[in-house]
Amino acid sequence: MGRARGKGAHTQTSSKTIQRESRIQEALAGVQGGVYKSYRAAAKAHQVSFQTLHDRATGRHQVLPGSANC
Repeated sequence: MGRARGKGAHTQTSSKTIQRESRIQEALAGVQGGVYKSYRAAAKAHQVSFQTLHDRATGRHQVLPGSANC
């Protein structure tokens, strides 16, 4: 059986997802704009996974339409 969720539980998850996506986008922009010399440095500065950041940059993982940043 699934867990019962209280009021606002879905909103918190969506908010966290949006914040995470924002950090990923800022990190990518930082590398592309020359603020960071590497994806690893950007990932550390923005507290996101290096692998996720690298995968996004190389097109291995793409954001689906209708997700947090759309």
